Amino acid sequence: MAVRKRGDKWVADVPLFGRNGKRIRRTFLTRSLAITFERNLKVQEARGELDVIKQTPISLGKFIAKYFELHESGNRPSTGKRDVYVLRRLLDFVGDIHLTRISREMLERYKAHRQQAVKPATINLELRVTKSLFNRAREWGYLKRVPTEGLKMLRVDQKENFLLQLVPARKNPGDPLHSPLFG
Repeated sequence: MAVRKRGDKWVADVPLFGRNGKRIRRTFLTRSLAITFERNLKVQEARGELDVIKQTPISLGKFIAKYFELHESGNRPSTGKRDVYVLRRLLDFVGDIHLTRISREMLERYKAHRQQAVKPATINLELRVTKSLFNRAREWGYLKRVPTEGLKMLRVDQKENFLLQLVPARKNPGDPLHSPLFG
């Protein structure tokens, strides 16, 4: 951030989005105009209102195909099959529209729709896959904002492990009646 005089004009030199971000320079006739421009840019940057990142229009179906082509996961093949299934369901629900037209409200409706068919733990798994998809879209320059931001997971009741229900807890470590399960 700098406002300096060059000849008889004032230059506002404003770096945005950190050290490696974009740098905007404008020339003004007065110092006060240059300072105002600099402050306005910083406020817009803080609010996330700057359109510095150009969005490339792409449909959800094409992006899902690109996602599976480029996003390598270190997971098992069965996880990849599940991810294809999850994203196909999302595509069927919202349709093959541009990524920029998908809103958080649509995803909330999708979540409510899925609650009628599957358990909360399954919905949370599907939401994690969906969040990953949209985070990649932002990283690759297709979105400025992610519609999954602020999307809450469903509460899942934690069940006690089946083996822990069968084996009584050891009250006294030296008691031979309460030996460990294995060993």
